[in-house]
Amino acid sequence: GECTGANRAFYFGFPNQLYIDGARSVIDALSGIEIPTGTVWSENRMFNCLYCPHGIDSVRSAPPFVAVCR
Repeated sequence: GECTGANRAFYFGFPNQLYIDGARSVIDALSGIEIPTGTVWSENRMFNCLYCPHGIDSVRSAPPFVAVCR
């Protein structure tokens, strides 16, 4: 399916803090962004589509790596 529109966004399922730290060292867009982990953000090391009924929080998100709902 598609992951488009104001209520959907791609995000990457970072598996753990070590993986996040490694990604931050090579992806500037992740600097200063809190990367959520947990069951909502699948820890599968791949891109996923997040659905947010109230839209995407553009301040806390860093597309296409981090997506956070409002």
